[in-house]
Amino acid sequence: MSATDSSHEIQVCASTLIQRQFRSENHKIAQGLILLTFLLAIPLWLVVLPLGLGSAFAAPVALQSLVVVYCSIRICMVVGAGQPRWSELLFWSFSYVWLGVAGLAQVLSVRNPLFTSFSQDQQLTASGVLLVGFVAFDIGIYFGFSRFRADRKPLRPMAISETRVKILAVLTLLFTPLLVSLLGGLGTLFSSREALTNSLSQSNLYSSGDTSAGGTLLAVAGVMPAVSLLAILWIWKVKPTSRNRIDFIALFAGLVVVNLILNNPISTPRFWILTILLAIVLSWTSLWSSRGLAGLVVAFVVVGLIAFPYLDAFRYDQVGGAAATVGIGARPVDFYLGKTDYGSFTDVGATVRYVDRHGTLEGKQLSGAALFWLPRSVWESKPNNTAYILAVDSNFPNLNLDSPLWAEGFVDFGWFGTWFLLLAFALLVRRADLTFVQWQHAGHSGYVPSGLLFSLIFAAYESFLLRGSLLQAMSRICLVALVVLLLSTRVEGSPE
Repeated sequence: MSATDSSHEIQVCASTLIQRQFRSENHKIAQGLILLTFLLAIPLWLVVLPLGLGSAFAAPVALQSLVVVYCSIRICMVVGAGQPRWSELLFWSFSYVWLGVAGLAQVLSVRNPLFTSFSQDQQLTASGVLLVGFVAFDIGIYFGFSRFRADRKPLRPMAISETRVKILAVLTLLFTPLLVSLLGGLGTLFSSREALTNSLSQSNLYSSGDTSAGGTLLAVAGVMPAVSLLAILWIWKVKPTSRNRIDFIALFAGLVVVNLILNNPISTPRFWILTILLAIVLSWTSLWSSRGLAGLVVAFVVVGLIAFPYLDAFRYDQVGGAAATVGIGARPVDFYLGKTDYGSFTDVGATVRYVDRHGTLEGKQLSGAALFWLPRSVWESKPNNTAYILAVDSNFPNLNLDSPLWAEGFVDFGWFGTWFLLLAFALLVRRADLTFVQWQHAGHSGYVPSGLLFSLIFAAYESFLLRGSLLQAMSRICLVALVVLLLSTRVEGSPE
């Protein structure tokens, strides 16, 4: 082959690569524009057209619209990066649905799930708190990923031990009858969440002043079977030969039954059911691409804005659930205005009003969340969760409200508290997402990294951490971290 022919082949190859890269970039841009159009059209279709402008203040509507646009753009940017940054993507997806679209409906209609009112300044401050939190979060993410190299190996890799997973699975199976009995029996578990709460109260595990014992029992009953099942699924994923082992097959079958009992959708909180399902979905690594990320966003938005309100049909003993509360034949926007499930933006407004009236709490609420495990019998002045404080201050009869992370920071330290807490949360999100990206680039080498298993559950659980209250959300995620730690061992040629 002559030098001329070689030069021509090199030019052809270079031209082909450039064309492929150009088509790939064009495809990403087109995909991003389609996704952005979808995200901006949803609030117009579900909120603006049904409600109109009404008597809303113009400035709060404009600022809240900026919240929706900010979240939409950031979602498209994460999807366009084509990396499995699941925690970051779910942060923006939650913010888009619960803080952005639902909040826009409440500002436009001048109605909200707490049936309370805010001044124009309080509405502006509430949207401003959200935006300040977004900026703080972005700063934490940017500085985390700007120095990241995908091919960098973990300094001290830890892996899930197959032996310890089997021990946990066996213990879970053995203790299931006891857990079922303590929770009130199969009849209670397959009746309603209200029946389960009543059973725990009758057993003195719930009381008006302290629910720590019952909450711990529910956390153990939910976490052990879920983590065991997810660990076996990932062991099968990285070691295909283990799928033929009778011990794993038998344990897997038993754990499926146990999860259907202890984590059934009738008496189990929706957030935990969705956490388990989402963790399984995120384990499907064929989704770890721009197209998969975009598909998950669309599914999350559709479920969050349309399907989620109807998932509490078994929350109470009486028939009807959300539809009966809001009204038969209700539009999606009616749920955003009448169901506390969508009260996150209103809760931020209630926090702003609380601070205006009483001042900040100087770290009291964050200390209570950090020491959630300490019973009130030991710490008599242990603070109530922030949502409870907001409900009492708003004279709202339902004390089981939400208090988003933005509100948790603001009620303790004002603007600085929101900034600091969202910046700190971004560091956790960054660490979790780096685990996903590293695994995607480096492969699995036949073992399941401990950080990967925890990060999957953290990402799936993230919406509850963001929605709050923080005090209520801490127990399960901390128990997950403890269980994963107990399953872990140092990688030295073999995870065993």
